[in-house]
Amino acid sequence: PRTMRGFEMFTIGDCQSILLKLTNERCIQLRYELNEATARQIDAEDMMKEEGDASDGMMTESEMIYLTAMEDVKIISKQLVVAEKSFNLVRDRIEKLVARYEAMLIKIENESIATG
Repeated sequence: PRTMRGFEMFTIGDCQSILLKLTNERCIQLRYELNEATARQIDAEDMMKEEGDASDGMMTESEMIYLTAMEDVKIISKQLVVAEKSFNLVRDRIEKLVARYEAMLIKIENESIATG
């Protein structure tokens, strides 16, 4: 008998499961980063309200923090949308794979009943 190499033991389902786990972890990480950036943005808004209007033409530190946080929120939001789409695609592929396996098992069971 031929021995199997480690990579030959992985099935498509195994790979899809690993991919689903990784995409889920990425979504969780991005949600955390988005919450952090949103909190920084809110804090900067509060700081700007406390400072009032500094009309010397120069941006205050709180305004710079706000703009940076706002840009971070925008970038992370876009990344999260892509990550969630990836997660959903992988999940849908797994669901289709499971449905295909179920159909194959039913067919095998029906054939064994018919010949038994």
